[in-house]
Amino acid sequence: KKLAPKAHFLNIDFRALGNVLVEQSVDGVWANASLVHLPKGEILDVLKGLYAATKVGGVLYLSLRIGSFDQTGVENREVFDVDERYIATESDEDNNEDDCDSRRKLYSYYTKEEVKELLTDSGWEVLEMGEDDRRGVSEYVTHSMMFAFATRRTI
Repeated sequence: KKLAPKAHFLNIDFRALGNVLVEQSVDGVWANASLVHLPKGEILDVLKGLYAATKVGGVLYLSLRIGSFDQTGVENREVFDVDERYIATESDEDNNEDDCDSRRKLYSYYTKEEVKELLTDSGWEVLEMGEDDRRGVSEYVTHSMMFAFATRRTI
């Protein structure tokens, strides 16, 4: 906020964007390792919503984990704290807080081909894609990431 005092920042669940953003109301989207927590079946709709909200000429940056599977953070019982941004699922109502699978952190993995297809199918024009492997640099990093820059072009 210090570097861009006139900018507006949102900290919300990506799945709720359609209820919050007006069409072509944002200049760009920075989704650094945040979309990895969406189930693969939900990301196309989210990308379409981001596309609709982005102005012509606007840019999307995203980074995702490289792979071909999904994984929950069960090994360390990684769960997130529920707050007002959380959208409950039906399974939450049937489970107590300690057993709630939908509160465990989900990590979705993608191939480069999947990401390119998802971006194209949601209207984005891919500008650049690449990989960033930081394994060995940090104990925390256990996987490779890919990134993509895309733009909303005129029709």
